[in-house]
Amino acid sequence: MTQLNPWIGKSISIAPMLKVTTPHYLKLLSILSKHIQLYSEMTIARSIIENTHVPCFALEPVQNTVALQLAGNNPSELHKAVSIANRQPSYNEYNLNVGCPSKRAGAGLFGVALMEHPQTVALCLRAMKDATHRKVSLKCRLGINVDDNGQSLRKLIDAVLKLNACDTLILHSRIAITKFKPKDNWTIPPLNYETTFKIKQEYPELPVIINGGISSLQQAQNYIHKVDGIMIGRAFENQPALVSLVDKTLHPQIHSTINIPDAVSQYLKYAEHVISSQPHTHPHGLFLPLMHLFHNQKNARSWRIAVGNALKKQNSSLQDSLNEIKKALEERKHLPLSLSENFSHAKREHQHPSPVTTPPDSLKPSTPAKP
Repeated sequence: MTQLNPWIGKSISIAPMLKVTTPHYLKLLSILSKHIQLYSEMTIARSIIENTHVPCFALEPVQNTVALQLAGNNPSELHKAVSIANRQPSYNEYNLNVGCPSKRAGAGLFGVALMEHPQTVALCLRAMKDATHRKVSLKCRLGINVDDNGQSLRKLIDAVLKLNACDTLILHSRIAITKFKPKDNWTIPPLNYETTFKIKQEYPELPVIINGGISSLQQAQNYIHKVDGIMIGRAFENQPALVSLVDKTLHPQIHSTINIPDAVSQYLKYAEHVISSQPHTHPHGLFLPLMHLFHNQKNARSWRIAVGNALKKQNSSLQDSLNEIKKALEERKHLPLSLSENFSHAKREHQHPSPVTTPPDSLKPSTPAKP
């Protein structure tokens, strides 16, 4: 008997990560996979309106579904930001960040701080939907400061659904502790996948994407039958070559994955176009996405050194940086490449606790946050 593919109708996404999921990084991922869903780094709605800092709009049109993640608490501003973003052909979805635990987000009353204001979240999402025909999604935590078994989350969902304001819910399966640093909030609050699964059971018509602590596609397969999609962040950041396995996971009839050196060659052609059209591009942002592509592979260190040297070049030496990376790529083309979903030695990987719930008063940050 032929075994049914558990991924039919499901999705795999890259989590939005500040200073990581930049337009250049998303371009690389779109080369590695045609079916991974892409999320931009968080962009403040007001910055789009004032046109002060909108790097996300540099994204080239790609085949993938691409979401622009917005932060804000003013429905009017979010409506305007989405209206402006609609002029860009790149985006298929707008996502509201109600999960960022940074002090800056808390001070500005956006990110996870909004979980305490469900009506405001609902009005913000409704305003975004009124500005577009594209999808609107919400990304949030299971709660804030207190583990109440998802009760505050349910109030938030009910408020949002009452206004028919959300097409997809993305749940980072931890609460957030506002006194913790963002890095501690990635790892210390325990994972609680069961609450995410219960939310999906209670709201069956609402697509639910699970996020948090998922370090491989193999691990994700244990959960995919209980939700509508999987979102992976740090694991793909640490070893982006594994994104090349996404298409075959979602569509087993695809018999091969892209050759990583070929993917790099495609990206370098893109980099040449960027250099010629935007000569003041900073090399750090353009070449950093390539740094960990050969993680855990033979001679990976020499590749990192070549990319690292390219990052240090001045803008006037962009072509020199490109040539240095091309030379390093030629030296790698004859080397075997073995992709493994073992993240235990990933340079920036965090050890995730078991997906169980622990009372919040037992949680302590690894380093006390500054007052």
